[in-house]
Amino acid sequence: MKVSDLMNSRILTIKPETALCEVQELMLRFHLDDLIVVNDKNELEGIVTYSDIIRRVLPTHEELVRSEYLMPNMEAFEERLLDMMDIPAKEIMTSKVKTVFPDLSIMDAGA
Repeated sequence: MKVSDLMNSRILTIKPETALCEVQELMLRFHLDDLIVVNDKNELEGIVTYSDIIRRVLPTHEELVRSEYLMPNMEAFEERLLDMMDIPAKEIMTSKVKTVFPDLSIMDAGA
């Protein structure tokens, strides 16, 4: 089996300054699990995935221990989410992106 058998060929690019609220809107509208981040020269800068967003938005264990109010107080958690909507993609994205060719076997791609 090759990478091309599993990959999604539909991509959407965004700029590093794109706000989190727009990132989420684009992912939902186009049914994508990730967005490719490119600079003004259309060069790859990174990728934003749902995992990246979740890691940024959900409180860490350390934050929960320090700020007990986040867990039981949903209003505080909602406020946290609203505060993050303007965070740019460059602060959320994975910047060390590994790329492979579509004709590579999935076993070699995973190595």
